[in-house]
Amino acid sequence: LHFIAMEFLEGVAHVRFARKKEQLPAPLTYHLRIIIDTLRGLHYAHELRDFDGRPLNVVHRDVSPQNVMLTWAGGVKVLDFGIAKAELSIEARPEDFKGKLEYMAPEQALRLDVDRRADIFSVGVMLHEALTRRRLFRKGDDKYEMLTQGRLPHVIDVAPSTPRPLADICMRAMAHDREQRYATADEMADALEDWLGK
Repeated sequence: LHFIAMEFLEGVAHVRFARKKEQLPAPLTYHLRIIIDTLRGLHYAHELRDFDGRPLNVVHRDVSPQNVMLTWAGGVKVLDFGIAKAELSIEARPEDFKGKLEYMAPEQALRLDVDRRADIFSVGVMLHEALTRRRLFRKGDDKYEMLTQGRLPHVIDVAPSTPRPLADICMRAMAHDREQRYATADEMADALEDWLGK
């Protein structure tokens, strides 16, 4: 018999933790630790190679609080690589529009080729929401136009009390031009670790 064995995870999706309204919100340091662990997990996936040592260039393409799991044991898991793209994949369908627009990188929304920096943008949106304690887009916003035209709100404009170094990390991750973003998820995680260590 053919079967698929999957890890059984006991915990809760990060979205339920991040958007909890009925109790006091979790400290920012909790959110930062979750985001750092998410970045480490993504970096592992981004660095995967085939049996000949060639990079697979995996891109998740749907990083969001819904796809990050917090286990009761204290672990952070990146879930649902169902629409992940590997460079060596047999079938490429650039016409497909998949993923959540609220966390999508501009180049993905425009259906251009994506690389690991699209996932870094998505984590940048998660960080933006953790710092501002609100969703990036408001009701009635033209999400697609704001995203593709690079008209996203700056962290400091939404939450002026945000520490400037964290705001800079966030806005670099969310840069409209992917060349201006962090080159790797590990690089962004290191920047957040440095701030936490101060």
